[in-house]
Amino acid sequence: MQAHDKMRVYLGKTPIDRISSRDAASWALARINGGLRTKVFPVNAEKVVMGSRSRELQAVLDGFDLALADGAWPAAAASVLYGTPFPHTDTSSFVRDFLDESKDNHLRLFLLGGHADVVRRAAAKLADMHGHVTVAGYRDGYFHPGDEAEVVDHINGSGADVLLLGTPSPLKELFVERNWERLSVPMSVGVGGLFDIWAGNVKEAPRWVRKSGFEWFFRLCQEPGRLWKRYAVTNSAFVGIVLRQGFGMMSHRVQEYMHQESRRIT
Repeated sequence: MQAHDKMRVYLGKTPIDRISSRDAASWALARINGGLRTKVFPVNAEKVVMGSRSRELQAVLDGFDLALADGAWPAAAASVLYGTPFPHTDTSSFVRDFLDESKDNHLRLFLLGGHADVVRRAAAKLADMHGHVTVAGYRDGYFHPGDEAEVVDHINGSGADVLLLGTPSPLKELFVERNWERLSVPMSVGVGGLFDIWAGNVKEAPRWVRKSGFEWFFRLCQEPGRLWKRYAVTNSAFVGIVLRQGFGMMSHRVQEYMHQESRRIT
């Protein structure tokens, strides 16, 4: 898929791109090969809610090159609001497709985020799953803001081509935005909870579950105590945002129709 085929729309004030996982992987790799620096981040229901409450985060997300529809909720909402099917592009599938596409590139990856033991085990698993890539380095996500310059130096010194960020949102998005001019990596990718999956702390949902959009329910069954409140509160807020947007778009269309009718009559 070429760059001009990527369709960007908004859920509330948060951008989301209509593009499949495989097309997104090809698109991102083409940018790297073309010497274009690229920021790829997933957008789930929680991030749409965060974006609605923070103008700073809105602006940061809007500046990213690729905003993936990570989850059934944003994909379904965008499909209904804009009248065209939006593929659900989960983070795990995108990263896997991207690394499969890049077999001839021999990319160097840096992992940032999670506890020290988690990111260490995740790095080992990544190297085992994808032997054609090199794990150039890794670091846990527990550092003070005053240490960011040192972290950036560590990433740059590794010679990595791709930075995978497993820190929570909006920390990873804001970290990349603050340090983008100092970072030398061609591409940064937000990977959500992928490090925990690679480290073996959390089971990955089967591909058919991810494709059907029920990955959130699979995760809820694994961690009900931690996730039930988050999903209940966040998803309720997300539905409110989508309903308000839907009513607003409908009202705008009605006004346009009435205006055209009045001009036709006169």
